[in-house]
Amino acid sequence: MDLNKRIFIRVDSAPHIGIGHFKRCLNIALSLRKLGIESSFIVRDFILSNYEEAEKLGFEVLRLRQESINIEIKDESSWLGVDWEVDAQEVIKLIDKKKSKFILIDHYGIPKEWERFFRNKGFSLIAIDDLNRIHELDLFIDYSFWKNEAFFDNKLNDECIRLIGKDFIPLNPEFRYEIPKKKDFSKPNILISFGGYDNDGFIEKVIDSLSKIKTITLGTIFIIVDKASEKRVTAFCSDLDQNVKIISSPDYLGKIYSEVDVCIGSSGISTYERIFFGIPSLIFVKAKNQNETSENIIFNGFAVALKDFSSNLVNKNIIKFLNSEKLNKMNQNMKNFIDLEGSNRIASEIRSLIER
Repeated sequence: MDLNKRIFIRVDSAPHIGIGHFKRCLNIALSLRKLGIESSFIVRDFILSNYEEAEKLGFEVLRLRQESINIEIKDESSWLGVDWEVDAQEVIKLIDKKKSKFILIDHYGIPKEWERFFRNKGFSLIAIDDLNRIHELDLFIDYSFWKNEAFFDNKLNDECIRLIGKDFIPLNPEFRYEIPKKKDFSKPNILISFGGYDNDGFIEKVIDSLSKIKTITLGTIFIIVDKASEKRVTAFCSDLDQNVKIISSPDYLGKIYSEVDVCIGSSGISTYERIFFGIPSLIFVKAKNQNETSENIIFNGFAVALKDFSSNLVNKNIIKFLNSEKLNKMNQNMKNFIDLEGSNRIASEIRSLIER
């Protein structure tokens, strides 16, 4: 492999971050591989970090020093777990002899100072970000469908190429092979999914609410869990009357998406996956960095949101959501809104940058 045809991807997956950043980078890495460009993931090991999927797919995973961090931390600027200078020096040490000068960054904890440090050393940088931050880059990606290029005039250096909007949502192209079932909102199959990690115990709250519903006939309940919570959730569900399927840390959700009618879960890249499959969602908005996305998804009629997680309000909102006459309308609103070429479009732009 020509080392100039390699890119480093700086991303983390952990309970305080979630798994979505890692997943979307993996989709881009697979598209880059089709173009002859290999990816090396640079990651930090936190408690319960999981990068097995990248390794199974044959990608190099370079690990930074392990750090412990409070999984309840909400300030994304602290998500690196170390000062940016420490992270940058560790990264340089890892990649110093690997020659490639291209880095894709997907990390809310990496500031513009980190970017400036690497650009001053001759690296070309690409970043995915939707937090409206200031960057110093060669290529920038924000797939927020309500933004345009002019939005970033005071946030990006002039020479930075901008990839903005829904054409650059990096979903898994394999979804095209799934055939979704005809939606049945009178007896819905329900997906419960709070991303790669459910630190807040929302799964049990939702299951408890669903178990009390007597006015709606439910189909199968699919529950996505991480390995740390699998035993706990399995025990919690053991006495339920409903048909429940518990899936632990799946690498691929396409087949499950094709079988469900509605979803109760978190925001993030999975929201866009559900939009592709036309699945109305009740979104639990857990963090401030999810507010803008959830507000625009609701405005476009793709989902409804919940920000107060008291048991009483969770119960009321789940019943209201499942009884909603708007579920069919939500499903129609999502039709053909997103395609599956986002990862390929991003990969093509990265190839152009590398081959300059």
